[in-house]
Amino acid sequence: MGHIDAVRCAVYSSDGSHIASGSVDQTIRIWEAHSGATFGKPFEGHSGRVLAVSYSPDGRRILSSSNDNTVRVWDSETGQTVAVYSRYRPPSHPVYILDGNEILYTGYSCGLHIVDMEARDTASTTIKKHSYPLFSAAFSPDGSRIVSSGESGAISVWDSPSGARVAGLSTGHTNDVWSVGVSPCGKRIVSGSSDRSIRIWDAKSGRWQGNPYLGHRDKVFSVAFSPDENCVASGSGDHTIRICDINLASSVVETLQGHTGAVWSIAFSAGGEYLCSSSDDNMVRIWDTATRRTIGDPFQGGKYATAYSPDGAQIASDFDGFAVVIRDIHTGDIVTGPCEGHKDVIRCIAFSPDGRFVASGLNDHSIRMWHSRTGDAVVCLPKAHPRRLSSVTFAPSGSLLASSSFDGLIRLWSTKTLTLPIRDDSWWVVDTDGWTVREDGTAMLWVPYELRATLKWPQYTDLACLDTPACVK
Repeated sequence: MGHIDAVRCAVYSSDGSHIASGSVDQTIRIWEAHSGATFGKPFEGHSGRVLAVSYSPDGRRILSSSNDNTVRVWDSETGQTVAVYSRYRPPSHPVYILDGNEILYTGYSCGLHIVDMEARDTASTTIKKHSYPLFSAAFSPDGSRIVSSGESGAISVWDSPSGARVAGLSTGHTNDVWSVGVSPCGKRIVSGSSDRSIRIWDAKSGRWQGNPYLGHRDKVFSVAFSPDENCVASGSGDHTIRICDINLASSVVETLQGHTGAVWSIAFSAGGEYLCSSSDDNMVRIWDTATRRTIGDPFQGGKYATAYSPDGAQIASDFDGFAVVIRDIHTGDIVTGPCEGHKDVIRCIAFSPDGRFVASGLNDHSIRMWHSRTGDAVVCLPKAHPRRLSSVTFAPSGSLLASSSFDGLIRLWSTKTLTLPIRDDSWWVVDTDGWTVREDGTAMLWVPYELRATLKWPQYTDLACLDTPACVK
């Protein structure tokens, strides 16, 4: 018996033996990756749809987020809740636990946040207030940089210690960028967009490399580098997955077909032998990257998010939208979960680098974290942002968690204290209607359309502040 509603996210445990999934049924489930059998009882606790799940690096914890405005951390073995964060709004795109201590997530409040998982309070640092919603965020392998993406083709690179914007990748995509990823060596960035293209960027210079990879007939929702960095995989609204050899000019190696709905999430196993995907068809599929064929029967329940464990033995996914399950990659058995308790749809899932935890992000502005073995909730951040979150990720050092949101904020959370904030810079932003306002809502001035792009990054721009609205002539 699995989820009873749509699965929104799934992710592997660090050793690849289990998969966690989150579902619309408000639960998280753990699956044996090899057999596909469920493992233990569903994780219950969320009161809304589960949007995202992620394992901790050691596999002992699972992180989940829900539209119940909470983030939970679970014991992956027992399914017991370890911590609940109840002040944050839900992430809608992947959450990450990079070293077991830090969580990074983004949300629909246009911000990027980092949270200290072990401190279990609600502290964070806001890196940057954007003038557009953020959809995705990722740490560089060494944790020194954060890459974020959002509306209108915007991609930015940030210095994680200082929060300073160090690069902007803004001359490539012509529409929203749904997903970004950093290569294992940290030298390249991949992005997928509503303009149906995939681009590779030089992480240092910020320039795109070669021609865009074309072929999808709909929006690109998810992208990922293979571990050997030779290929990039992409999932699209056209129901397909494409694998491109980035050493060949605009060459699509293979188109993987089998899903009957939009592919929202893809992830390579640690060794690169497998690729997992989840779709609107409520199925999680595992693909052999050598043969380009599915392995066994698809797992029912996955929709928006999947993630491999660091060791590639397990996969975590949403299960019917509101729960998270972890499956054995070879058997398909559920080994942990469903991790339940979510009040909203699970949109993203991620394992921590040590495989101990799974993080899930939801539409309710919250982040949840679960123990990958027990399914227990470890942390819940219910109101991390004023608007729904879009992405979270841990720094490799474990000291920081970053989150981004539709409120335009990037937040860094101390994993030692979880106190808010480490730094909370009050940048002004240019709203879509042209009015510039402080974060406290104070009106400054109206900016003509042709000047808004120039004033998008206020830390590099001087602007006089007005106490009342004024006209610019």
